[in-house]
Amino acid sequence: RTLDKLLNGTNLTCLDSHMWLIPFTKDENHTVTITFPQQTLVSGVRIWNYNKSPEDTYRGAKILHVQINDKVISPSEGYLLRKGPGVCHFDFAQDINFSNISQTQGGLADGSHSSRQLNQESS
Repeated sequence: RTLDKLLNGTNLTCLDSHMWLIPFTKDENHTVTITFPQQTLVSGVRIWNYNKSPEDTYRGAKILHVQINDKVISPSEGYLLRKGPGVCHFDFAQDINFSNISQTQGGLADGSHSSRQLNQESS
């Protein structure tokens, strides 16, 4: 359950030692904030949802809300995330593209403060 597993480079796996999981608290935001050291163009994210086993995939995130420089760039209902398949026989990544977001809406992350905020609501 340590944060180093969130961005460790091991993505296509069923080993929970490479997955990040936090306790879910109903009606609360579960937030990850990524701060870049300098101004960075953020064009999207690639998500590999929780994938330990077919029985455990319900433990993954369901909805993703994205903010860049405190500006909401996701739809008001958030992005619906697919469940992991519970197997790793194929790459199940989900790409969320921000290319339809103009820089004035927030696609250019300012390195001076929190630049990408991911609010995750578990299923």
